[in-house]
Amino acid sequence: MSHAQMLSLYRQIIRNARVYPSKSRDRVLKEIRVEFRKNATESDPVKVDKQRQLAMKGLQQLMVYTKMDTSGLDMSVTLEQNPLGGPTQQ
Repeated sequence: MSHAQMLSLYRQIIRNARVYPSKSRDRVLKEIRVEFRKNATESDPVKVDKQRQLAMKGLQQLMVYTKMDTSGLDMSVTLEQNPLGGPTQQ
């Protein structure tokens, strides 16, 4: 994988991580940046390929959450007025 392709992969991961629906989004973004920077100077082709595969798998996992079509989902919640079944108060 060329440097340009790896950079493109990194950008895709960052874009998806920015909209990742989680309270830990900031931590996830930071970990991605740290890992890519840590491995940026790696020259062993086997290690580079292993990191590329890991990055691609991570992107696929992020996309499961970030590419969901929520337009048809009904996210409303209806609560019972008296869920315990006792007498109702008026």
